[in-house]
Amino acid sequence: MRQGAAADEQLAELWRDAEAERLTRMTLNAQKLAERGFLKVDLSIERAGEIMWTYTSAELYELLVVRCEWSAQQFGDFIGEALAAAVIDDPGRHVPRRDGDR
Repeated sequence: MRQGAAADEQLAELWRDAEAERLTRMTLNAQKLAERGFLKVDLSIERAGEIMWTYTSAELYELLVVRCEWSAQQFGDFIGEALAAAVIDDPGRHVPRRDGDR
């Protein structure tokens, strides 16, 4: 859809709407983390939502899985660890680490 959006205004609008909805979902997720006391204290809910939105982008998946040939497991492990490090207060306390191919 992203590629088609460059040439078609209706697709471009659909892409913008989908991205805005994803940002809203990530911000709501950040709000839930904050309510449960997991969000870093120096990180706003808005900024945490933006970080989460970035890490869940199709572009990041494309770069690492499609172009760099990471496995789905490697990508999932990376995203989980990176998100936790970026937004969770003391991620080692809240997010169990898994052994696996990195």
